[in-house]
Amino acid sequence: MDALKTAQKILKQQGRLLEQASAGLGKPFREALKLIEDCEGTALVLGFGKSGMVGAKIAATLRSAGRPATVMSPLEALHGEMAAIQKTDVALAISSTGESEELMKVVPWLRKKGVPLIALTPSARSSLARAADVLLLTAMPEDSADSVASY
Repeated sequence: MDALKTAQKILKQQGRLLEQASAGLGKPFREALKLIEDCEGTALVLGFGKSGMVGAKIAATLRSAGRPATVMSPLEALHGEMAAIQKTDVALAISSTGESEELMKVVPWLRKKGVPLIALTPSARSSLARAADVLLLTAMPEDSADSVASY
């Protein structure tokens, strides 16, 4: 398959996933919005790699809407940044597997501080999903099986 056909296939697939995501918005999405709206501190967006890049976009969007938000790498959190987390914050954790060891080591600290946790992951049975106060299920792109670049 040539590059043009591959790009068209991926864009069509992504369009279908966006339509599915739109149709699936409901109570968990409203709950996540309420946690963010009621947050008196900072929205902490946690994620690695592509998830971290998606998190950076989410944090930037929240900031442009007037909500204090920052991206925090789980690895950086484990090496001192967790001290900045306050009980008035809300955490949004993004993971394509829901099993990131570093991310899951941050969860007990969030719990200790009383920080609500919103998880964005495609795996409803993952450790992250089970630990979350609110679970927003995401879709794993079909092309992820074909390319390590999709993870």
